[in-house]
Amino acid sequence: MGVSGSMEKRRDDFVDAIETEIQRRMMVQREVQIAINIAKARDNIQIFGSIWLTYATALTFATLSKRPFPPLSVIPLVVGGIMLGNMADMAYGNKVARINKEVAYLLEHERARFVPFPESPLAKFYSKEQRATLYDKATASGDLAPFSVICRSYTPKNESTVVISICKSIDVLSFQPSIVRSWGQLKAMNPLFRPPLLLTVLLVCLQSVVSFSSPAAGTPNILRRAILKVGGGKRWREDVVKRYFDGVQQQDRDQIISCFDPRGTKIRDVCGVSNSERMATPVELGERCMEFLAAHPDTMVKFHYKPTCGRGTSKWVLAHWYEEGTFKGESRGIQPDSSKLEVEGQTRFLVNDDLKITEMVVTRTFSEWENQLQRITSATSTDSSSS
Repeated sequence: MGVSGSMEKRRDDFVDAIETEIQRRMMVQREVQIAINIAKARDNIQIFGSIWLTYATALTFATLSKRPFPPLSVIPLVVGGIMLGNMADMAYGNKVARINKEVAYLLEHERARFVPFPESPLAKFYSKEQRATLYDKATASGDLAPFSVICRSYTPKNESTVVISICKSIDVLSFQPSIVRSWGQLKAMNPLFRPPLLLTVLLVCLQSVVSFSSPAAGTPNILRRAILKVGGGKRWREDVVKRYFDGVQQQDRDQIISCFDPRGTKIRDVCGVSNSERMATPVELGERCMEFLAAHPDTMVKFHYKPTCGRGTSKWVLAHWYEEGTFKGESRGIQPDSSKLEVEGQTRFLVNDDLKITEMVVTRTFSEWENQLQRITSATSTDSSSS
């Protein structure tokens, strides 16, 4: 009995020693891995911290010297600072300790998060209550829209399985707007249907959601409007003004009208008879341009300084233009005299976030036709006042 008890004690001590050695090696391996991660974080700070510091210094000098820089260039400064802060927390802070404490909390209070799939040999160690807490209520990642249309397409289910499709009205698939009920029905609607085609269609749908609408298409979408709000999209504002001048060049009344705010445009003609501000509707502006073009049918619009949007968050677009042609058409009852059209001016256009011209400030010279029209208008106004 004494010998047997001594043998069992020696065996238990031997087993304990082995387990202790295994645990000690696990501890060393864990500490080495954590130390490697901390060392990597410190090394990354040396590399990316130097890049960030150089970038921040350049922006600081640009600000102090009052040199302009794009507003969006501040984004890398902010994002980089946040990322470096996270690295520094790992390298020199208590991030590891916080994570360990959170691990302890999860193991004690949220073991239901660790329930494995039923086929796992570890599943037997978890109770039905733990499985019902989260696992049974969750949805497989492959069944979540919209990408379930892709991943489940490569492993089709039985014909009776309901497949919910997010593609409701896509011409390339040739089916009416309705929910596709099964894989078999989807193939019956279009025999050419294949997963790669569906992938292409999905990408087209996503692209259509985030794509930038053309300025000519009308009101910009949400993403374009957000970019305009923060001072970006200067080229889009310039394109509106270029489209206006192109409408004059092409003598396209509808194109000219489409460039202006439907609620009206505020105009100040500095060199006119009255340089006070006045409001004009898009139709009035279009008609005024067509009257001018009727008098000068061969008008050519050219630029000394092409439409250019101001710096920073400015919404003003400046253009220095000139027009060439001949006064050889009758307009507003004024007879042509075949004189050359040689006018030029500088115009500032205020283009709002809807990409419409809402205000114009014009400094310009006038053609012979315009001078005669102003004299007639002034005389008419004087006669009306006298009456």
